[in-house]
Amino acid sequence: VGFTSQCSIDPPRFVVFLSKENHTYELATRSRTLVVHRIRAEQHDLAEHFGGKTEKEDPGKLTEWPWRAGPDGVPVVADCDWFAGSVEGRFDGGDHVAFVLAPFAGECRGADQLGFQEARDIEAGNPA
Repeated sequence: VGFTSQCSIDPPRFVVFLSKENHTYELATRSRTLVVHRIRAEQHDLAEHFGGKTEKEDPGKLTEWPWRAGPDGVPVVADCDWFAGSVEGRFDGGDHVAFVLAPFAGECRGADQLGFQEARDIEAGNPA
């Protein structure tokens, strides 16, 4: 996910922007449910694993990390905060596409999130 935001209060909606360069984007275009993971401050290694490599460089990167099937069979990465949302719509935002989600399930431990400043050392797998 490149960018995120709550985009409606009633009904609850959240938007995630996915880069057209990412394998995740290709999968999302065929999905009716997306799972969004919230990386906690102590999970820098997880952020580097998923954000620093492309699917082309490491086609099995999901299998290298513990996960389980979540809502609609969508992978939920172990020990992450997450929510699932039904895809309500999409729109082109340029080099990213917005997926408007209606959240319906999730888990959150409430710990501090890994922020941009803490993750700036991670070199992105795909160009911005």
